[in-house]
Amino acid sequence: MKMKKILTAIFVIVLIISNAYFIYESQKSDYEIWIGVPVKGEDDSAAVDYQKSKPIKEKEDRNTVLFSLLQARSIEKPEITEQLADAVITISDPQANISYAQISLWVDESSIIAETGDEELPDYKEITDNSYADELRNIIEKQTSP
Repeated sequence: MKMKKILTAIFVIVLIISNAYFIYESQKSDYEIWIGVPVKGEDDSAAVDYQKSKPIKEKEDRNTVLFSLLQARSIEKPEITEQLADAVITISDPQANISYAQISLWVDESSIIAETGDEELPDYKEITDNSYADELRNIIEKQTSP
C-alpha cells in the first residue's frame, strides 16, 4: 500500500514537471525579430548593424511589430525613401537559418514608412497616427538606442 502511494506521488510529480515543460515550450516563439540600424559602407553599399540590438523578447512587443505592419496601408514610393532608412526589421528563424522578411523603416513625427518586398519589386506601406505607430516608434527607439 505504501509503495502504491509512492508510485502515485512520483507519477503526479512527473506529470506536473512535464506539463510545466510543455507550457514553457509552447510559449517560446519559433521566430525572432531584430531591429538594426542601416549603415553605408565605403563603396556606398548598404548594410545593417545589429551589434547594439537584441532579439525582441517580449511577446507584446513582437505582436506590436507584426500587427503594425499588417495594419499599414499601401502607398506610392515616398520621397523620404531616397534617404538612408532609420531602422531595419528582420524577421527570421535562426535555428532553421531562414530569413522571412527584411523591412526598412523611415520614421517621422506623423508616420512610419515601411519598405517591404525586394529591390526589384519594392512595396511601400504607411503606418499612420494610430496606437501601433506610437508603440512601434517606441520599440524602434528602445532597440536602436545605445
